[in-house]
This record gives sequence, C-alpha cells and structure tokens, in this order.
Amino acid sequence: MGKIASRFKLTLIQPMKSHPNPVELRGSPVPNYTAIINTCNLWRNFDDIQDSWESVQRIIDYYGDNQDEIVANAGPGHWNDPDMLIIGNFGLSYEQSKSQMAMWAIFAAPLLMSVDLRTIRPEYKAILQNRAVIAVNQDPLGLQGKRIYKVSLW
Repeated sequence: MGKIASRFKLTLIQPMKSHPNPVELRGSPVPNYTAIINTCNLWRNFDDIQDSWESVQRIIDYYGDNQDEIVANAGPGHWNDPDMLIIGNFGLSYEQSKSQMAMWAIFAAPLLMSVDLRTIRPEYKAILQNRAVIAVNQDPLGLQGKRIYKVSLW
C-alpha cells in the first residue's frame, strides 16, 4: 500500500450501491427519491464532470438552482454525487481546485478522486488532505449545504 493510501482507512458496513444511471432533472420527470434512497447509497444528479472550470461551475450552479429538490434527500447513508474531484488533473488552476474541494465538502458529496495519487503535485495533494475541509464534508449529521445568495459577475 502506498504512503498516501496507507494514511486513509475505509471500512464499509454494507456494500455501497449506486444508481445505475445519472439522475437528471433537466427536462425529465423528478426522480422518485424515496425509491432511490431505499436502494442506493449515492446517485448522480447531473452531467459527467469534464476536466475544466466551466464544468465545475455548471455543477455548482445546478446544485444551487435545484437545491430545493435535491438537498432534502441527502444524509447519512444516501448522498447526492456531483461527480469526482478533478483536483490535480490538468483543467483547474490551484485556486479553482481549492474551490472545487470546498464546494464538494459543503455538498456533503462523496470525495472520489480522479487523479493518479502516485504522481500528484504536493500543492494539490495538500488540498485533498486538508483536514478542516474534510471535517466539513464528514460532519456526522451529513447535512448538505445550501446556497443562500448568488452573485453574478460579468
């Protein structure tokens, strides 16, 4: 086991299940979250993430714009999944990477990484290992944060 992997232990009490297809609210019926929660531990709510800041922004906007439908369905054992963290890949700057990590933590999202941990640069590794941000994500209540105000910049 590598140096990074050996520092983190994961114990699964039950097998993790995932919704077989991404759940999209755009232009389709509202999902039956009761049924999903009873059969899945996590589910995707939006498009696949791409290795770009624009993609991260679209996901953040989607979660804010649709929070009334999706936030109430998140909690211990059942999570909204905005897709993987792309921190340390090629599409985000250092500051954008910190923003993605912070937002995924606020979303109480699964922190699944897409980067090769054997070759990640130290400054990006530090973002992924930030204990204060991980503590927000791992809050025992499992509450997903909500947007309270949206600023439009031009």
